[in-house]
Amino acid sequence: MIVVPAILAVVLLGADPAADDHAAIQGIWRGTGRHERFTLIFCGDVLIGTVGNHPANGNKESGFHLANGEIDIERSDGLQLGRYLLEGDKLTLLLANVEQPRPVTIDPPPRQPDGKFHPPLNERRYVFTRTR
Repeated sequence: MIVVPAILAVVLLGADPAADDHAAIQGIWRGTGRHERFTLIFCGDVLIGTVGNHPANGNKESGFHLANGEIDIERSDGLQLGRYLLEGDKLTLLLANVEQPRPVTIDPPPRQPDGKFHPPLNERRYVFTRTR
């Protein structure tokens, strides 16, 4: 009798959201605006990043893990923590510098009196659109 409620709970709650995002993020993503030179390729548990199309730039390959709006990127120079928001064919990443604490929220910082956003110096926001 205990097995039936457990199975029912799994059916009612649905699939793991992190697993859904892991499947949804797979593909090729191109940076927008001032980051249009960046391309990300998510393939399985591997993230390949490119900057521009010059061969000297090369590809950077990393492992990654998604959970609850958080992304961990296992780079060759250390662990990079961040937050992500996946909205259809739009991917927003807010990444801390390598080996720095994870950003507190994916939300942009409030506007300052000069009308500009001033994010913390150890965080970078990127917006990508899916190309395939």
